[in-house]
Amino acid sequence: MFLEQNSSKKIYPNKIGSWDIPQYRIFELRYLSPSNTKGYRLKIIDERNGHSQTLNDDKNKNSIDQAVQFLKSERVEIIGYSAIGESDYLLSKDFSNWTYKE
Repeated sequence: MFLEQNSSKKIYPNKIGSWDIPQYRIFELRYLSPSNTKGYRLKIIDERNGHSQTLNDDKNKNSIDQAVQFLKSERVEIIGYSAIGESDYLLSKDFSNWTYKE
């Protein structure tokens, strides 16, 4: 079974059933309101496995820059960005890095 995209190229489904579409690792960015003891915070959630890291708000950077800088420091290369409604997402092809700190 294949999908014929044009007369010279056929696209075969990969082993998980999608059509030759690259997979990406998704990180959701959640913005946490201040509490009585903490200011604004940014939570980065790895949607693949649910692990997360909460960062204190850095007033010198916007939240997306702060998240990208954190993930880069963990050797995770960010290749894309998306926003759906009020949520922001970062995309990576890297499935191996980022060790979680409790």
